[in-house]
Amino acid sequence: MVVSRAEWLKGWATGLSAGESDWTYGFSFFTVVIDLTDAGHEHVEDIVGLLFEYIRLLQQSGVCKWIFDEVPHYLAVL
Repeated sequence: MVVSRAEWLKGWATGLSAGESDWTYGFSFFTVVIDLTDAGHEHVEDIVGLLFEYIRLLQQSGVCKWIFDEVPHYLAVL
């Protein structure tokens, strides 16, 4: 992910995860968790800006087909 790579290089984050979380039977939320360093806490607005920039990029270009092609391979390992 472009955002995670950029932030690791700057030393702002030590971890990043994202996915769906079910809250009720009728809908769910997409959550993003970024583990920040002390320096990262000083740049929260920059990090949120980069996250939304990446989301805009996904909206414009779409998700790469190879990502969906790999899902069955990951599921087979589980």
